[in-house]
Amino acid sequence: MGYLYYRWNDLDSASSYIEHSLRIRTEIGDSSGIGICLNRLGNIYWFQDDQIRAKDNFNGALLIHRALNEKKEIGRSLTNIANLYRNWGDYREALDLFLEALEYYKADDFQEGIGWLHFSISLLYSQLDDYEKSLDHIYHSLNIYQELAKSARDSTGIMICYGQLGNIYSRKGDLEKALKYQLDALRLRKKSGVKAAIADGMTAIGKIYFQMGNDPVALEYLQQALKLRDASKSTAGIATILKHMGFIYQKKGNYEMALDYQRQALDLARDRKDRANERDILERISEIYSEKNQFSTALDYYKQYTAVKDSIFNYEISNRIASLQIQYEISEQVKENRLLAQENHIKELTIASQKNLRNFLIVLVLSSFTIVIGIILLYRKKIKDNRLLATKNAEIIEAHRQLEQEIDQRKQIAKEREKLIEEQKESLSKIKTLRGLIPICANCKKIRDDEGYWHGVETYVTEHSEAVFSHGICPDCINELYPQYAKKKLEKEQSSKKSR
Repeated sequence: MGYLYYRWNDLDSASSYIEHSLRIRTEIGDSSGIGICLNRLGNIYWFQDDQIRAKDNFNGALLIHRALNEKKEIGRSLTNIANLYRNWGDYREALDLFLEALEYYKADDFQEGIGWLHFSISLLYSQLDDYEKSLDHIYHSLNIYQELAKSARDSTGIMICYGQLGNIYSRKGDLEKALKYQLDALRLRKKSGVKAAIADGMTAIGKIYFQMGNDPVALEYLQQALKLRDASKSTAGIATILKHMGFIYQKKGNYEMALDYQRQALDLARDRKDRANERDILERISEIYSEKNQFSTALDYYKQYTAVKDSIFNYEISNRIASLQIQYEISEQVKENRLLAQENHIKELTIASQKNLRNFLIVLVLSSFTIVIGIILLYRKKIKDNRLLATKNAEIIEAHRQLEQEIDQRKQIAKEREKLIEEQKESLSKIKTLRGLIPICANCKKIRDDEGYWHGVETYVTEHSEAVFSHGICPDCINELYPQYAKKKLEKEQSSKKSR
């Protein structure tokens, strides 16, 4: 009953029935049912703009479903919390929660939920101006909804995906693709027969034609959308239609018609408390009066526009603060739960220690004795290790000293070797050598130079080398030239040998 009243938008009756169901399920211990009730109560509080209580209920449901490992319900709880963050403008936090929920839906093979989450994630990436990721997720969603439509014969999911594709390509500036997808979406909207949905489709197409500069066709679609909205007796979406019709007449220079549509749109936006549309319309009215050179009136509307813009900004800031406050409260609750768990654990340890005190003391004494013995052994080992270390250090120092001496000796030998090499190089540089064939007379032994002159051996060698001759007479020449001296010398040598 509560769920039906919720679907019929009778939130008070829905809340009453669901709370009654919650009490019954609590009495019988139906944990899964409690989690489902908390999720639905959270949705009711959200629609009633009680976001703190909504978040509390969603988190309560999430804790229960995590404990029960109910993947589909975990994903649903995460999705509800993500929608809150998206409403607060915290798109990054919402995106993280949607992506986490997606994994749980995949684990449960909940195709309808997977399709919806890809669609929701696409919306967030579009808000963050990341159009490539937005397109990737919306195409995933479209594929899933196309498969589901084969058996369920429900094209609603395909229709919303086409609409989202049209919005993304419109924001990217690819108006041809945007128009194609919006026309495909409109075809499915007409098939559904829901006038509000058809009106939304025509509004989107009218906006694209306006961007393309085709004002007559844009105005035609917007007028058809307005008729459908009037017929549905709902003011939702009418302010947006009137606003864009005003844009077209302003572009044409028909300021009176433009102002008429913008004022109607402004009244509707204020009635519905649609602050975003109110801001845009006030800015547009200020521009029209400025173009008409009615600067005083333009200034009045601009002041109103600034006030609304600031109030929206303040509202977004307050929502962000509320989001941070809730996160802080959750973190504090987590800390309290941890402290409570620690306290319980300490109590359990205290009880256990009291029961086993005697054994504990015995173990303590034995442990202490073991530790003392261990310390003594370690101390003795440390002293021994220190002595060995000192000996090794001394050996290392001595080896290092000897190594330094050997290095010094090697350096000295190297220096002496270098000096010897230099001396040898210097000696070699002073030596002149005679090379090649030397023409010499077979009889007188004179030598011919390169110019054909003949020289004595002494003269030639002196000129062509650094050798210097010292003269003497060999034994053969003495015998030949001075035989008397040779005979005396020979006798003298023989007598000397005999005396020895």
